Order: sequence, then C-alpha cells, then structure tokens
Amino acid sequence: MRAHFAVGYFFLSGFKAIADQLAAVQELRLLIGNTSDRATIEQLAEGHASREAIIAHQREGEFLNAQQRAKLVAEGERRIRERLERLDQTDEDQALVTELVRLISENKLKVKVFTRSRLHAKAYIFDYPANRFERGIAVVGSSNLSLAGLRDNTELNVVVHGNGNHEQLLTWFNRLWDEAEPFDAQLMNQLQSSWALDESVTPYELYLKVLYHLTKDRLEEPDVPMPADFPPLADFQWAAVKSGIRLLRLRQGVFIADVVGLGKSFVAAALLKWLKVRERQRALIICPTPLVKMWRDRFVDRYDLGAGVLSMGMLSQPNFAFEEERYQNKQLVLLDESHNFRHSDSLRYDRLFQFVRSLDLPVVLLTATPRNSRARDILNQIRLFNADDRIDLGVEPRSLGKYFKLVENDERPLPPLLQYFLIRRTRKHIREHWPDAKVDGRPVRFPVRNLKTIDYSIEKTYGGFYKTLRNLIEPPNPDKKKNVGMTYARYGLHLYVVAAKKDVAPYNDLVRAGQRLHGLMRTLLFKRLESSVEAFRQTATRLIERHKIFLNGLDDGVIIAGEGVEDLLKGVEEGDSENADLRTELEKLSQKYDPADFRLADLRRDVTADMATLQEMAKHVEPITPDKDAKLQRLLKWLDAEPLLRSHKLLIFTQYIDTAQYVTEQLRAAKVRPPETIERADSSRDDLQTLVNRFAPIANEAKAPVKNPIHLLVATDVLSEGLNLQDAALILNYDLHFNPVRLIQRFGRIDRINSPHTEIFAFNFLPELELERHLGIRAILRERIEDIHQTIGEDAAILEPDEQLNADAMYAIYEGDGKRLEAIEDDMDRQVDLEVQEAEDLLRRIKRQQPELFARITSLPNAIRTAKSMGSAGVPPAAVGVPPGASSYPVIFFFGQAGDFQRLWLADAEGNILAEDNHSSIAAITCPPTEKRQPLPPQYNALVTALKAKFDQQYQDYLAAGGTPHRLTASQRWALDTIRDAYKQAAALLTQTPETKDMLTRLERLRSLWSVSPLDGRVEFALRGLRNQKPALDDAIKRLESLAFEHKLDVLAERHGEISKLALEPAIICTEALI
Repeated sequence: MRAHFAVGYFFLSGFKAIADQLAAVQELRLLIGNTSDRATIEQLAEGHASREAIIAHQREGEFLNAQQRAKLVAEGERRIRERLERLDQTDEDQALVTELVRLISENKLKVKVFTRSRLHAKAYIFDYPANRFERGIAVVGSSNLSLAGLRDNTELNVVVHGNGNHEQLLTWFNRLWDEAEPFDAQLMNQLQSSWALDESVTPYELYLKVLYHLTKDRLEEPDVPMPADFPPLADFQWAAVKSGIRLLRLRQGVFIADVVGLGKSFVAAALLKWLKVRERQRALIICPTPLVKMWRDRFVDRYDLGAGVLSMGMLSQPNFAFEEERYQNKQLVLLDESHNFRHSDSLRYDRLFQFVRSLDLPVVLLTATPRNSRARDILNQIRLFNADDRIDLGVEPRSLGKYFKLVENDERPLPPLLQYFLIRRTRKHIREHWPDAKVDGRPVRFPVRNLKTIDYSIEKTYGGFYKTLRNLIEPPNPDKKKNVGMTYARYGLHLYVVAAKKDVAPYNDLVRAGQRLHGLMRTLLFKRLESSVEAFRQTATRLIERHKIFLNGLDDGVIIAGEGVEDLLKGVEEGDSENADLRTELEKLSQKYDPADFRLADLRRDVTADMATLQEMAKHVEPITPDKDAKLQRLLKWLDAEPLLRSHKLLIFTQYIDTAQYVTEQLRAAKVRPPETIERADSSRDDLQTLVNRFAPIANEAKAPVKNPIHLLVATDVLSEGLNLQDAALILNYDLHFNPVRLIQRFGRIDRINSPHTEIFAFNFLPELELERHLGIRAILRERIEDIHQTIGEDAAILEPDEQLNADAMYAIYEGDGKRLEAIEDDMDRQVDLEVQEAEDLLRRIKRQQPELFARITSLPNAIRTAKSMGSAGVPPAAVGVPPGASSYPVIFFFGQAGDFQRLWLADAEGNILAEDNHSSIAAITCPPTEKRQPLPPQYNALVTALKAKFDQQYQDYLAAGGTPHRLTASQRWALDTIRDAYKQAAALLTQTPETKDMLTRLERLRSLWSVSPLDGRVEFALRGLRNQKPALDDAIKRLESLAFEHKLDVLAERHGEISKLALEPAIICTEALI
C-alpha cells in the first residue's frame, strides 16, 4: 500500500498516533503546507481590504523566487526542530524518532514542503494493492496530522470512495507534490540531531551551550551607536557600556567594578552620554571631593553629559538637602567610589537612600574594590537601587536578606548573586579574553610591576622607646602581670553603665559601638606610630585634649560621647576606611546620657589613667627632631642614591595627612629637589586638580605647557582613587602594608591602559629593630606580623577587610615577589569572579578564535543530553547539599527554561534536588575540551521526565505567585503593579455593574499589552517618564492606555504572539548525567 498525505502542519504527536498502522505502507509521501503565511489572507479580509488587495497578496505566494522558497523550507525545518525539542523524553517517543529515521533512510517516507501558498486542504489518500478493483480511498477534511487533528471531535472530515474520486485527488496531490520543495534531508537532519538520536554531543559542548544560554541576551544584544563626539573605547569597554544599559533597564542598577586602570570612568561617562542622547536622561554624579573637578572638567563639560556633580562630603553637612530643583530634576544617579556608602547607618547613606528611593532613580555604582567589603556592605549598596527583598535570579533562597545572611555564614558564595548586578574585569581577564583589544587603534598593554623594599630602624626612629610606646598602646593585662597601657575607657562607655541599665535603650546600643571603637582607636595609635613620629605626636596631643574635655564634662555632670568627631579624625582622609568606621561609630554615640546611669568613679579613674598614659607617650616623642628621625633620614638617603629618580617622577604615598605634611616640609628643607618641584596633595588642599595637572600633564591632557611642574609629590590616599597619574613610573609607600589593597589601589594610579612606561616600580618602607638587622627579610616580616598580632590582637576582627592583616601578601610585597602578589590579587578577585561575565567573554573569544566551534554550539538544538565522569573532583556533597543517605550516582544536571524563567538543578537518581543555584550546577558540569562522553545510564529518560514534571510545576507555581515569564524592566513592573492594584480595586466592588466588568476586561487587556518584552527603547523611555511623575491610580491607568495606543503595543503583542507562546512553554535546554 502507498499513501499520500497533504497536511497544513506536521506534528510528531499525529505521526505517533498512526505509527503502528504504517508497517503495511510501502511508501508514504507527506506534503507539508507553508505555515509562515498563516492567517494573512484571513486578516486582510477581516480588515475589510479590497478584493484586489487580497488577490494580489495570494498571487505573491504563487510566484516565489528560489531564495524565498529556501526561506520557507528553512522555516519548516525550524518548526520541526522546535517540536522535537519539546517532545517528551520517554522511551516511546525516542523509539518514534528512531522509526521515522528508518522510514526516511529506507525511502519509505518522503517529505516535501509546499511553498507557493498556504495549503488549506487536508487530504489523506491511500492506494490499494493492484489486485483490488478499487484503486484506493481517501479522507478529506480539516484535520491536520496532529493528535488533536486526529482525535478532536470539532474537526470535520469525510471519507471519499470511488476510483474517479481517487484519481482526481491523486492528480491534485501529484501536481502539488511536483511544485513542492524536497524536505527529506532537512527532516532527517533534525531527527538525527535531536536528543533522541544525537550521541555526538560532548560534555564540553554541552557546558558551552549552558554558558551560551545564560549569556545569550548579552552576546546577541544589538549594537548601540555611540555619539561621534565621544572618544573611542576599547572593545571590552564598549561591551561594558552595552551591558550597563541592559542591567539598568532590567535591574534599575549596575556596578561597574573593573579593577583600577581599565578605564571605569570612561565606561561610566560613555554610559551617561548614551542615556542622555538616546533616552534624554540626565544624571547626578556623586563622588569624593577630589574627583569633583575631574568629573566636571574632563567629562561633563567636555562631552556635554548634561550631568550635575556633587561631592559626597556634602551629604554629611547639617544643612544639606536633596529637595533643591537641581537634584530633583535628575533621572539617575552615578555614585563614584560607591564603597564609601557601604555603611547603612551613616547620615550620608540615609540621605542618599531616601533621595533615590523617593524618586525611584536608577543607580550606577563605580568601585574597583567590591571584594574588600563585607557581604552586608555590598548589600547596602544594592539596596540603593533594589529595595525589594524578593529576588528571582537563579539563586536560593530568593530573598536578598536571607541570601546575604548565608554568605556571611559561609554557606553561600557571593558571585552567583553579584553577576546579575556587576560588571567586573581584571587585567588577567583582559589578557585572556580580549588579547587583541585596542584603544584608538593602539593595542592595549599594561606595564610590568616591580616591587622593592627599603628597610629602616623603627627603634632608632623613636630613640629606643619603640617597644615602650607599643607596650603603652596595648591594654593592661593582669593575667600577664601587665599593669600599664591604655584602657580606652573614653571609647568603651558600655563597660561603665550600671547593671540595671545595660540592656535598656539607649545603652544597649553602646556595647557594639564601644567594642568597635576600642579596637579602632587601638589600631589607629599603632598604625600612626609606624607611619611617622609627627603623625603619632599629633595624635597623642589631640587625644590628650579630648580626654581633658571629657574629664571637665564629668566635673560639670555631663557624659560627652561622640563629640569632637572632626577633631578626632584630623589627619585621616574622608574616603579612608579608618575615617568611615570611626565616624560611623562616633555618630552613634552622639547623644546625651544620664551620668547617674554610669559608675562614674571607675570611669573617671580609667580616663584619668589613659590621659596620663598619653602624656607619657607624648613625652617620649617630644624630643625627636627631624635629624634624629631615622625613618626620615633613610628616605633622604634613598632619594639621593636611587638612579631611577634621575629620569622619573616620584609619587610618595602615606595614609595620614600629618605624615604627608611632615615629609613634604622636610624634603623641601633638605633641598632634595628644587622646593617648587616638591608638593603635597591631601584633602586640606583646594587645588588638587591643579596639583595633579602639574604632576601628570600628559595623562590629564593639559591644554597648555605646565608652569612649575612637580617632580616629587607626597600624597595621601586622596589621590589613590579615580585619578590618572601615569606620567610617573615610581611610587613609594611610606607606611607599612598590613594588606595589599592599598598597594594595588596606589599602583593603579600609574598602572593604566597604555601607560607610557614598560615598567613601573613600587618602593615599600619596612621597619626593623636593631636586633633584627642580621636577619633576612622573611624573619623581619615574621617579627612585624607578630607585633601586629600582639598589639591589635582580637580587635583585628573589627577592621575593614582592606585594613586586616594579610601575611601572605606582606611576604610577597616586601620580598619583591610581584608574581606572587599578582596571584594573591587574582585569588582575592575570585571572591567576586562572575561566572556569567567569564562565560560571556569566553564565548566572545571562541567566536573570534574558533568560529567553527562557536557555530556548532549556537546551532545545537535544545533538549540535548550527554554524560561525563565525575572524575577526581566529583560533586562534593557539602557543596551541593546532598541529603544524608541520598543516592547521588548518577547525579543529573538539568537546565529548564520557560520564557526568561530558568532553573539549573543537580538531582540524584531518585529525583531529589541536590542544588538549585546556578553556581553549584555550573561548577558540576565544568570540564576541559578533552572531556570524554560517557554512555547514558539506564532509565535516563524516566529520570529526565520526572525532573521536567517538577520544572513544569515550579513554573506554574511561580506564575501563580505573581511571577512573569519575561524579564521585565523596573518601569514595566511598576506598570503591571499599577494595573494589578486597579484590578483588585475594581474586583472588590460589591456590585458588579456592566461598567465594572468592562473595566476588568480592559485591565486584563492592558496587563497583557504591558507584559510584552522587550519593549522598544522609546516606549521604555515614555513609561519611565510616566512612572517618575507618580500619577494617581486612575490617572495612571488612563495614561497607560494612552501610551499603549500611541506606541501600538497591540501590534507588538501580535507580532510576538506566536513566537512568545512557544517560547513560554516549559522546555528542556539540556541535561547531563554525571557518573
């Protein structure tokens, strides 16, 4: 028997229903209709188009050129592929695909696509054997070859008998068959490359496919033109701009967190320029005081960014208010050096938070050091643009607060969450993934870093009293028979509150503040002791005055707490973490307390003793003049002898203003260089940009020859952030490094993209004692590390991470091991390594260097599977949370998606979900290109089918809880929330009038229109403007309807309709057995 089917659509479900009956068929010719023109003629007719227009459209389909026919064939192949991807992964369906391939290969099944026009008629024609009188029989009607078409009782079909009828139908079919395009090869290709038959997919290819799907929106986002008046950017910088635009739309905020020297400011300025030109958004730039002039002159004015610039220091001023028009008319905020807003309990954070949240402004955060903040500090910055606790970002739990709590307890990694908000690349990353990057036609390169150590005697510096002073800084310890030392009673008031009041407000807050202040003050004294004689002398003098004032207050019946903040913080830069910590804790104490609630006698005794201790310290350092200052004299000797200084400028860094002023004065007095070429840069100067231009005129593009150029600049860390100083190739760090972060930040001032220098140098002062002079550097470092442990001790835990001791880094720095320091820096960066960022750039590199592999990955169909050995690494139970006693072999990796709803799971053989976060799942499937494919385990189809059912249910639960299938912008979420509120209000009315029902219908329609994703940029801009106006509910609904009509969202919804319906169906992207 031979058969001839002419159908509009071909569904595997329909073929499956008749598969058993095809055994007796010698040949089946299957003619599939052209579905790409679906319903076009009907739509024309419903739109009351003229008869001529309808006929003309119909004729267009009858005269297609070869390219048009090929396009229709490709469309048919795409549809077959999509149906195969969504075919249930059961043994029965796998056998069905196998049978189809057999029939095609044996020439029993032949398939063509009719491309001339839509195949309206459906006919199933059967030829009887030659020995029968009747030549055949046919069924003609409305049924397609689908399960619904064969079984649905709404279809209408008629059985046609008679040889004449059979001959006419066969003639009709043959005419169409001859006009149709062959489709056997395309169908065979899709069947053989489907999950059911393709056993060629390697574990590495599946791993890359997962990465591709996670980064597809980044890789395929349309290019955005840059205004011609902005300077050229490197490819990796422009990629960051595009990612920033996308993340701002999706998340309302983005961290631009490339390491120092990669041009974050240019990326941010380009982003602001694009937003101003394309979306008419004007920004408010908030930055540290030293960067205000840089932002205004170098970016805002030069490139017409239309932005305002505000010093973050202004936010701490008593009379400052964001209510002024020049702030209220901005559409987004750029926060430079955003780590300065890591403390949510500071005044400036509270003011900024209230401002951005009241206007619902997007926020761009610039910082090179997200890794140096505690988890809660990063959370505080995220809260500036993401006030909602609920998140749906492929991490568990889906609560910001709960997730960060787990991070703090080392139960969750931070990168899986950060990757949804943060753009970060390191030098190593650029070298690996963007090796051909260029800026303005020049290849991107970085200078080689060199580390050198300068030792000096700290014992001689303090006239033999160093150990005495260090002993006085440390608290008394009766257990060790140590009766002298600072008690820091002035900063530990909680210890003196009477027992009945300790747990009562406001004293219950004193405990934490007091513990932190105790440690911070102890550390402050120790670090200034090492920095310079002058810094320690000034600090002791100030503290003596503060203690006198406190004791006078006790005489007057007043507890002075938190007063004199500015006086105490003299010598510490505004942006310094030491300043931020002290300011925050002291502000907490700035309130009046009742002296009756304290043990005043004990408090007076200990504060008096501390003042006496400070006076003893001051007595020891008072006689030390510059000529007796061994550290200063060592610097002068080095300046005279270092050959590199003959041809290079020098930047001397210190943490403290007192040290900077002292060193500058002494260098001028010693006339190591002409006095006018020696300058100091700290926050007490109001001409910082002028100093920078005099020191680095080339890097800062000075418009005219510089008068009085600077060759030796002494600076605090006010210059360690955001400024370009790469005219210099040398830096000298006058203070001891506890931690590599300051060194890395300072190196970043001269280690910039396309520095004029092939090598740069960092010289680092290292203190030693007289007894240690015969020891090697490693032994001396051991002694210094022990000093730090002994002096700061348990208080180290309260320090910011960038202030805490990093012994490995200290060895690397002072032993001059640049490679080891770079490895430590890379290890620190792993704390915020972004899998999605790495994946995106890995795939970009593969696309450039291995185009065949990239084409293979992007062409792999969904639902594919493979298997690999767990190997020696395996899937650590602790890492993925395998329940005790659970069967863990094989472990199944499952990737499901519906719209933008994605889930990556690891499950055991019983279907128990072992891990629900992307990080663990990706780690489990990561493998090298050489990884061998293993055979799939028995019952694999059943395991995958069970997981697919769980995924389907989770997706339905997600939708029922108010989730949306597409990623929505913040403005879209506002629109849908507004519509939802209006719907609830209308539905709650007791009397449901026709008008009310009509309103509910209108709101449902409006909800569907504003759910379309992605929105056109113009629509998004208009919607954001409406949202910022905060209209009343009724007015908002009217204007949403007006915007939907104006921007033809109904047409957009229709255009997205068919594709969206299929894309929203839960589907398997891929699976893998780990055995």
